[in-house]
Amino acid sequence: MILGTLDGAASPGTTYSPLVGADLALTAGTETNLPLEPDFEYAVLAMSGEAHVDGVPVLPGSMLYLGCGRTELPLRALSDAGLMLLGGEPFEEEIVMWWNFIGRTDDEIRVAREQWTAGDRFGEVKGYDGDRLDAPEVPATQLKARGGCAEPVFPPAGAGGGVGAAVAPGGGVRLCAVVPTPGRGRSTRPVGSLVA
Repeated sequence: MILGTLDGAASPGTTYSPLVGADLALTAGTETNLPLEPDFEYAVLAMSGEAHVDGVPVLPGSMLYLGCGRTELPLRALSDAGLMLLGGEPFEEEIVMWWNFIGRTDDEIRVAREQWTAGDRFGEVKGYDGDRLDAPEVPATQLKARGGCAEPVFPPAGAGGGVGAAVAPGGGVRLCAVVPTPGRGRSTRPVGSLVA
């Protein structure tokens, strides 16, 4: 367990909202149903191997958004596989998501980008052996607030994707992911809160 609780296992990590982060190691041939909290919104990130999540094949590096309302999650490993289960209570309010920033308004996103660029407020990732990521320019159009699972305005092509901590300008840290969506390019999903 990385954070939260799952099927009787509990992480010693401190959280500031109900969430779960679990590293799942499946051996080839495993077929199981993992119990879930129906009030949580979930996603699974495939780390290694070949597995099916709720009947959907997931390949390493891909993320499958699962939504809310599930009481269990069928898992099947075709080979030894590593999955990361991420989840938490969905956002209750409309939010603006752009790049790694989550806020309530267009202005909050623009301020967050300025603070990131100036090196203020967000700190640094310890142990990362690479250059700090530059935030792309915010589009000239106003970013719209949408429900917690809405499609955001994306950064320009080549600006990157993946999973990372997104600091909400109003406080707190949320986890979000940019994932391939067949026929629609990329989509971003909030999937929980992290330790601040």
